Amino acid sequence: MDERLEHPVPVDVKACSGYTIFVEFSDGQNGEVDLSEWSNKEAFRRWKEREFFESVHVDDRKAIAWGNNEDLDVCADTIYMMLTDTTVEELFPRLQGLMEEHA
Repeated sequence: MDERLEHPVPVDVKACSGYTIFVEFSDGQNGEVDLSEWSNKEAFRRWKEREFFESVHVDDRKAIAWGNNEDLDVCADTIYMMLTDTTVEELFPRLQGLMEEHA
């Protein structure tokens, strides 16, 4: 992986009440993230089954996932940005330079 794109990855995640998850990242950032705004989207309809929502885990690709066999996952970077109120530019400060190199 290009070192300019290295970033924190999730190390633990647990379901909390409602559509909230508690997540901990490799850089020590941790806390609850409310995903309720996504709960009415078709892609996340299975969250209505509480047992499925509680199956949240960090998968082998370091995505935040639910169910088995890659049933549903979300990009951990998105969750990190929600948790820390970070922008893409802040999370990947050297991304602009990399994009300019390949333009």
